[in-house]
Amino acid sequence: MDSSISIEKQLFRSAMKGEWDVALELYKNNPTVHVAKISRSGDTALHIAVSNVQEGVVQKLVDLISEQSEPRKALEIKNEQGNTPLHIAASLGNVKMCKCMAEADSWLLQVRNNDGETPLFVAALHGKKDAFLCLNSCCQDKEAGYSYCKRKDGENETKDSIDMKDINSFLPIMAPSLIF
Repeated sequence: MDSSISIEKQLFRSAMKGEWDVALELYKNNPTVHVAKISRSGDTALHIAVSNVQEGVVQKLVDLISEQSEPRKALEIKNEQGNTPLHIAASLGNVKMCKCMAEADSWLLQVRNNDGETPLFVAALHGKKDAFLCLNSCCQDKEAGYSYCKRKDGENETKDSIDMKDINSFLPIMAPSLIF
């Protein structure tokens, strides 16, 4: 059996069992697994850690990924739905994980999933105000940030998905792109 397949299987098993110490050791000693899609739905170990809200593990995985020469390659990997780990963190509204990944590479904010949605859009779609505000604060270019709040088809979900009682928090950020 090919050793890289064996390592990927070990990574999958340890991630699914929540044995993150084993997964972290595999990540540390085998940088090639940083980009390995280990589940049937195309998730990496980072996708799984984010989905299971393993904040400390996510930070350590991102740190290990960031030590390599091309960290973006691992951080931007999409699963079958086209979601990066940052999309998942945004949908969960987890500010700590969003900040960790967005600060590692703010370019991730512009990556769109299969539905044409950016992590900023996903946070707004799910009504995750704090995650939205966190991601917005990580935008290098505020004008570009407005475009990240629209689907690729131009639909602006933010005005419909944000609870109206919270709209005052979003208006200063979104006013230029919202039409009521």
